[in-house]
Amino acid sequence: MNNKKYNKKCDITKNWVNYIDTFLIMSYMRRTAGYTRTDHKTNTQIAEELKITQILDKLLEYKRNWVQHVNRMPRNRLPRVMKNYSSTGRRNYGRPLKRLLDMWPTSMTNI
Repeated sequence: MNNKKYNKKCDITKNWVNYIDTFLIMSYMRRTAGYTRTDHKTNTQIAEELKITQILDKLLEYKRNWVQHVNRMPRNRLPRVMKNYSSTGRRNYGRPLKRLLDMWPTSMTNI
């Protein structure tokens, strides 16, 4: 059995399922808003009209609030110390691990 062929089939199946899920969700939202596909409304316009926020916006808001919370802590608290921590010494082989500060968008580090 060829693993590459099997993995490719699984990827195609996953992509198809994601496409169907998105299509079903948007068709439901379009009906709820009272539009048909011939009205030529984009998905973002329909989502804004129904006041539906994207999950990424919620995650960024949560991260932003957490960064502000850590910045309000006293300087000797462990989360605040770990935010700016960088290790010293010898590095291991392989890809370097991401630091917590590297994963934050640059707009959040200045908050």
